Amino acid sequence: VHLKDMAMDGSKQLFAEVGEGNLEWEAILAACRQAGIEWYIIEQDACQRDPFASLKMSLDNLRAMGLHSREVEICSTWRFPGACGIMMHR
Repeated sequence: VHLKDMAMDGSKQLFAEVGEGNLEWEAILAACRQAGIEWYIIEQDACQRDPFASLKMSLDNLRAMGLHSREVEICSTWRFPGACGIMMHR
């Protein structure tokens, strides 16, 4: 499952770190568990801070929400300058 979060700045929609925006993560992660999802991919585009700091915040938030992984791979994406992603295997 590809995870992203969104936030609003007035009427402007912004990408946010997972758990820092306005999506319903408890329900989303419950549906993922029910569906037997094994891989979670977090992509940070258009970060408001250092992309790897954003990824760490997303990963820390997911762990605090009870999502623990057997392995985490951090990779840089070439499509979006200044963006990066995490692949998590549950």
